[in-house]
Amino acid sequence: MLEKTHHFYRARGIADVEYIENAFIYCSENEFRRLPTTLKARMGDGRTLKRVKTSGDYRGTLLGRGLAFDAKQFGDDRLELKKIPRHQVESLYAFSRAGIAGFMVYARRVSTVYWVDARVLGELYYAAVFGTGVKTLNLAWFADNALSVGPVVPGGLVEYAHVLAPRPLTYDLSHRERLKPPLSSSPACLKYSCNPPSPESTPSPPALAAARPARARPTPRRGRAARAR
Repeated sequence: MLEKTHHFYRARGIADVEYIENAFIYCSENEFRRLPTTLKARMGDGRTLKRVKTSGDYRGTLLGRGLAFDAKQFGDDRLELKKIPRHQVESLYAFSRAGIAGFMVYARRVSTVYWVDARVLGELYYAAVFGTGVKTLNLAWFADNALSVGPVVPGGLVEYAHVLAPRPLTYDLSHRERLKPPLSSSPACLKYSCNPPSPESTPSPPALAAARPARARPTPRRGRAARAR
């Protein structure tokens, strides 16, 4: 569903978000031997690789601002914080200082997608680690504290742009074919004013003609016959 949504947003210039797969980097032979089979690979020429962890599943831009998030889901009535990798919490928390970062959580029991800011989840996560806070987030917590993206329709879109956009989007959610970026998000409007000029400030064609300076006619060149005289 998210891939279809990202293709829909990319075609209309609203967001450009891509899925970040697990990357492999080169490692030494000794480190390669100590890694489990699922975290290592070998190239055709024999060079060794190890898998590194990513900060989140998706990363890109949304109306000119950086966007990074990880997709989670739970089938019961609560989400356990200990199941979230610590490196994702730390990476997204750091990303939230300069952009939009968080977790897109899908509650299968109610078929609803929620958005939890990385800073909010980071505080809850470390409170659970040190034993000073809750260890699970139930459906009531999501309904009261998280941003509801909306119900999930099979084969539909997860329209999170109207929740996370830094400015309001001018499109009607009931007509998805009319989904277009606002005029103020176009590159031309970053330099020029988007407001049309008033009729009083727009000069008429005769006024434009009068304001133009008269062009001087070039002096015709004399031919050989004239110079011979």
